[in-house]
Amino acid sequence: MKSVIAKEYTHYQKYFKNKDNPTTEIAVKVPILTCLQRVSNRLRGDMSVSHVFDYFTMPENAISTFVGRYS
Repeated sequence: MKSVIAKEYTHYQKYFKNKDNPTTEIAVKVPILTCLQRVSNRLRGDMSVSHVFDYFTMPENAISTFVGRYS
């Protein structure tokens, strides 16, 4: 993934933005893309776990029933 993005970005910077050496910008931006991918995967995982907890929620009166019974 990194090499494809670097190649496309270099081509864009050379031919459309007329920059001579865009590799220094790539050195900064590619790690940001990797971090973004990691964060989005973690967010997607957290969202799927939150759906699991939505299925197992207890009604509000169930807690008062248990507490009232044992107090």
